[in-house]
Amino acid sequence: MKVIKTLVVGLLCLLLCGLVLNLIFPPAQVGVITTGGRVQAKNDVTQLVVAAKAYTTEYGKPPEGSQLAQLKALEGDNPRKIVFIEVDPKHTTKDGIFLDPWGTPYVYDLSKPSGAWAYSFGRNKIDEHGNGDDCASWQ
Repeated sequence: MKVIKTLVVGLLCLLLCGLVLNLIFPPAQVGVITTGGRVQAKNDVTQLVVAAKAYTTEYGKPPEGSQLAQLKALEGDNPRKIVFIEVDPKHTTKDGIFLDPWGTPYVYDLSKPSGAWAYSFGRNKIDEHGNGDDCASWQ
């Protein structure tokens, strides 16, 4: 009986230590952030392109102007005030520039009638023009 109590207490101590260590050092925290960031960036660039296509369908031409003007047009600054995309203000600069999960501005051109495109520099924050770890709408 004494041996069983000792084993149970020992197992409970190991479990408690494991839980405490898990709270202090979460497992695979970096991997989760990286994967989550890639998923968010891919979602954002895809939404930009889909929104630009919907805009083009509605108005017969793609949104024009700078990246900021294009984004504003998609967010409802257009003749019919149609919102084609909603960008969380937490993911923009105070000037309205759309940022990827790593804090770098997205690169995009939605004004091309032949096709809109967008990409993020990715986790390394280096512009590899849609290659390397960049998250691109055409991938």
